[in-house]
Amino acid sequence: MEGVKISDILEWTDGVAENIKFDFPVKGISTDTRNLKNGELFVALEGKRFDGHDFVQEAFRKGAVCAVVRRDFELPERPLIKVKDTLKGLGDIAKGYRRRFNLKVIGITGSDGKTTTKEIVGRVLHSKYNTVISEKSYNNQIGLPLTIFKLSSNTKFCVVEMGMNKKGEIDYLSKIASPSVGIITNIGYAHIGFFKNRKEIAEEKSRLLGNLEKDGFKVLNFDSPFFNYLKKVGK
Repeated sequence: MEGVKISDILEWTDGVAENIKFDFPVKGISTDTRNLKNGELFVALEGKRFDGHDFVQEAFRKGAVCAVVRRDFELPERPLIKVKDTLKGLGDIAKGYRRRFNLKVIGITGSDGKTTTKEIVGRVLHSKYNTVISEKSYNNQIGLPLTIFKLSSNTKFCVVEMGMNKKGEIDYLSKIASPSVGIITNIGYAHIGFFKNRKEIAEEKSRLLGNLEKDGFKVLNFDSPFFNYLKKVGK
């Protein structure tokens, strides 16, 4: 992450500042105190088996310059930004940061083959251009923003994978990434338990195409029974 100040974080999250008396730089974003680096901002995410708010004080001890939180804290002199939802706050920061760069983002989704396609596309681009590629299967509401935070003024391409477990996730992720290219590998039965049928899965995957940048283009599987449907979707 480069060129970001705490005033940018406040603007992107529409958060409430506490104990912030002047503007200062933010060197990066962390959601895990185990790998937090000095000068980074800590986002206290909440999950079923963990609560980042329990680690806010540890984050400051390790050098965090500020923390994005939902709960109230009695931490005098510790810079905090209070938001209604820290996971959404993480996405809002990524969305704001992404729009600072004039580069090409390739968004990839599908029931199968996402990671393999991401690796192939990413390695081909990386052989000639400065390219950011999402690590492992960083394809959710946490992983995708963490990938976006790796962008810099030298980045030419960014290749991100987008997964889903329920309706609305592809729309949310693609609005953060603002892709120039949308790739849908196929429409299978993965996550069918969250949808009535494959048509609903196709509709959700198609949100990627509807959120492409102006003059963006799509790459589709011609052999898919949903090819004609997906061809008509988007810009």
